[in-house]
Amino acid sequence: MIKRVYIDNFRTLVNFEIIFDSLNLLLGDNGSGKSAVFEVLRKIRDFIVIPGQTTKDLFPAADKTRWHNESIQRFELDLETEWGIFYYEIAIEHVDDNRKTKINRENLRLDQTQLFNSENGEAQLFNDSGRPGPKINLGWFQSGVGLIEERHDNRKLTAFKKYMDNIVIVNPNPFLMSSESQEEVMRLSWHMENFAAWYRFLSQENMDAVHEIKKELPKPLPGFTALNSIKSGERTKVLKAVFQDENENRKRDYSFAELSDGQKMLIAIFSLVIGHKGQRACLFIDEPDNYISIAEIQPWLRLIVDGCGPGESLEQVVIISQHPETIDYSALGVPILFKREAESHTRITTLAAEYLGLKPEGMTYSELFARKNSREPRKDL
Repeated sequence: MIKRVYIDNFRTLVNFEIIFDSLNLLLGDNGSGKSAVFEVLRKIRDFIVIPGQTTKDLFPAADKTRWHNESIQRFELDLETEWGIFYYEIAIEHVDDNRKTKINRENLRLDQTQLFNSENGEAQLFNDSGRPGPKINLGWFQSGVGLIEERHDNRKLTAFKKYMDNIVIVNPNPFLMSSESQEEVMRLSWHMENFAAWYRFLSQENMDAVHEIKKELPKPLPGFTALNSIKSGERTKVLKAVFQDENENRKRDYSFAELSDGQKMLIAIFSLVIGHKGQRACLFIDEPDNYISIAEIQPWLRLIVDGCGPGESLEQVVIISQHPETIDYSALGVPILFKREAESHTRITTLAAEYLGLKPEGMTYSELFARKNSREPRKDL
């Protein structure tokens, strides 16, 4: 799982560090930097695992901190695995009056063993024991770690890439989720727009997950019986949900687009969690409780908590939420609070530390958070 993330010179994140557990809840005002942390993780993951991604694609100058005059953005990530702790570092330099970006430095090690290092386009390769190999020119615009192909003596580096590919970062938006798909996809997009295409892949590769989805979804969605990808053209399939009408004792199917936003959200969230079980996946989910009623929140929270942690089927789950039901769900631990003054950088603390001594007996953290925020005038960003 991801243990630590360091970010410098990215929007409101300046000399910023956050430590994660296997389960975490992040909260704070809009614009305080929560989603920016997720976006950085997504950029780092895509830079390493998606072929062809460049510094120009992922690290535009517009994302630099406005009041910071540094030309270099720095990102670090600590990833805890059964191999040990991988430490990854990348520094992105903006040159020619911010018209171009390039890799200033990229570094990977496992515990104290160096696996890869590059400075200004020249890469030093290492084998699994840390012994230096050849120096090669990999260029300034694509991840050298991502470009290195698997060999018999670099299994640790390629294991790191596989772990990075198991990081799932989403901000589900049911408005954007389509019923139709032209092909199968292995990776969910940011807003889960490609949910139908991803479920199409899941139904071909992981029937155990499909059966569990069928078993779990009737709990929050009474009458639900199945979710199927139905062929409607040479390449096109339509995602359909089947419901049992208890009064008429018959089944009806609906295209995914016909469902309510809450129904689409529940199906997407349950499928997301169940579909990644047993894959050592790290799930980062931005506001998954939008569009979901209070009664429907606890079932998926229990699904996450029961399956997450050391030795469990999910490696890690980090949630951004402002929903009182989620904030007060004790199994998620004490929430991490993001704070930011106007035209200033993000800082974090825990909700318990922020309100130490201010929480009356019997008052929940969500009530205290709402009361304190309502008394403090919002500052324009």
